[in-house]
Amino acid sequence: MVELLTLRQAASGISFPTTDTEGLDVILSVLADVALNRDDDDIELLARMTATKADSTRTVRAAYSSNEDALPSAERIHLLAAVNYCERLIWISGEVCDAYRGLKLA
Repeated sequence: MVELLTLRQAASGISFPTTDTEGLDVILSVLADVALNRDDDDIELLARMTATKADSTRTVRAAYSSNEDALPSAERIHLLAAVNYCERLIWISGEVCDAYRGLKLA
């Protein structure tokens, strides 16, 4: 969670690839914990992190915005595609978490 807070504070000054990598690392780490342990706190944390209006999505968009003007127009489409894929990964992680919420540990 500390890593996500750090990213949120620095979002305007860091590149999209950095934000993408760090943010997804946190989300996927928590998802791995959910898959292994089904801990209610981890499930709730991941649900908040992957919610439609979550800070993780806003951080991705802020990083995109800070990089958009620096790129030639021909490259912007690739950056926009990367942002869209990243947002999908965040959303899918939330959906996987919801699925695990209903599973019991063996």
